[in-house]
Amino acid sequence: MLIAEDREQLVRALRQVVLPRNLCRFADSSLIRPASHAELEIQLAAWLRAKDPDLLQEGLTNVLYWRHQLEGAGQDDIYDFRAGLRRWSLVDALRLIDWLDGPGLVSLEHLGLPVFRDLFTLSTLRMLLDPGRYTCLRPLHLQLAALPGRSVLHDFRSEGGHWPVSLLNETCYERWNQLCRLLGAEFEPAWRAADVERALGRLIQDGEGEFVLRVLDLAESLRRL
Repeated sequence: MLIAEDREQLVRALRQVVLPRNLCRFADSSLIRPASHAELEIQLAAWLRAKDPDLLQEGLTNVLYWRHQLEGAGQDDIYDFRAGLRRWSLVDALRLIDWLDGPGLVSLEHLGLPVFRDLFTLSTLRMLLDPGRYTCLRPLHLQLAALPGRSVLHDFRSEGGHWPVSLLNETCYERWNQLCRLLGAEFEPAWRAADVERALGRLIQDGEGEFVLRVLDLAESLRRL
């Protein structure tokens, strides 16, 4: 279990996280600023789970817009997605999202949606569909693979600098989510998986990579119990 000092460090890190605050209606380019990120997540999930292809398109575009605000890059992805999207792929996506269970990255990638082809973009979509159980995997998380040690973040595999969706990487992604859920259960009330991931990401940004690896190792030991 986490000791009190570890919990306090994670709490401080989560308080310092700055999350995207805007949504956009791309049909008329109007900006929406919810009162909180929690309300943003609710609105975005409603679009993603709507039975209307036009609302789903708005939701998927805003997944990319969310990443653009978070990472400070990827604006071209928004235009590439909307220019390359075909309506039949939205219909297929409606059906898949309706019954999606588990990590689902391979199934989502098979939809062939423009831009939604790599580990980072698809994990963002999966997180925004269910932040309680799933997380956004970011390049900064995988930077820890450069540090000595063994962790799930060391096990993801890239191909020529690209992080593809593969059965191996989906398995690693599910394990990463399990660890975040286990760490979240150490708090009262329990944190969501996405909140744990955000706190760990902030710690990595602050140069606390060794602490993050130690906490993940503890979560691995809990997972094996």
